[in-house]
Amino acid sequence: GQERWEENGSYSPSTIAAEIAGLVTAADIARINGDTSSQTLFNNTADSWQSQVVGWTFTTSGSISNGHYFERIDNNGNPNDGGTINIANGGGNYDERSIVDSGFLELVRQGILPANSTYITQSLAAVDATIKQTINGNDYWYRYNHDGYGETASGANYTGAGVGRLWPILSGERGIYTIANGGSGDAALTAMMASANSTGMIPEQVWNTSAPSGYIPGTPTKSMNPLNWAMGEFITLLVSTSSHTIADMPSIVYNRYAGATSGNPVTSAPNPPVSNQAVTITYTGTLAASATSITLHWGYNNWTSVTNAPMTKQSNGSWQATITLPSGATQLNMAFHNQSNTWDNNNSNNYNLNVS
Repeated sequence: GQERWEENGSYSPSTIAAEIAGLVTAADIARINGDTSSQTLFNNTADSWQSQVVGWTFTTSGSISNGHYFERIDNNGNPNDGGTINIANGGGNYDERSIVDSGFLELVRQGILPANSTYITQSLAAVDATIKQTINGNDYWYRYNHDGYGETASGANYTGAGVGRLWPILSGERGIYTIANGGSGDAALTAMMASANSTGMIPEQVWNTSAPSGYIPGTPTKSMNPLNWAMGEFITLLVSTSSHTIADMPSIVYNRYAGATSGNPVTSAPNPPVSNQAVTITYTGTLAASATSITLHWGYNNWTSVTNAPMTKQSNGSWQATITLPSGATQLNMAFHNQSNTWDNNNSNNYNLNVS
């Protein structure tokens, strides 16, 4: 689909997030109206995309930070093949793995991934190393690196190719994420207010630290002012900061995905698992903290076809493995053991997840 700046189309984390959220909420509308066929179709499609968005758009062979992060956009759903992206506003052609933006934060805002997901935190490191600037103590971000939408290098009006500069709305977006991760939105509110013009209107862009002669970093460029979208984001951030919750997060999506991982030692993505599809199991149980290796011992439909899958330790201390459930699976059965063959089988009850 088209990405959020309406400049490129293909696999965009932010667009996929919106589509997943739309499908889940549409499924609930179908449920309310007794349309179980559409409800099932919408939920199954959303679950499938939720389970694949990382595989479609999260590179593990990038050139930024530790090489693991969400791309701005991927041309074919293979984020490690080094496809070429054209920056549609005169920015040039680049390896898609080298272009990052903050759009993946929509996966948190829409309730699809938890704020502390390693996919999110690793991507934030790549973004901050590439497109973040701090001006007078306030943090701002570019839309993405090599953005060509903005005044020219000398400050002359945009001609179809220029230099994209810092967008205050992205400070608001980052503040929303910070709240989702348990922090405060105050710093982001301060940054957005500092970017405003003399009448308090928040612009589309502000000058970066290498502003042309005669212009002051952190003050409005000659772009749209106010940018209504930025003003709306400021209001959302203000409400979210006050309530310590994300004002526009769809709760039904959060409860289906990101919220379902909270406080449970065994979670799945998608949740619930879907037969004949890949599912990522995350384990944070009693063995997780001290283990040097953990094995996922699993079967389905009361321990049919028992299989062992090695798990990989994540930077947040959890362990993950991705398996594929066969068609016909209605229940996933699991237990875990570490390198010393110490087992966690949920006090002999095993860990069981229903499969949709």
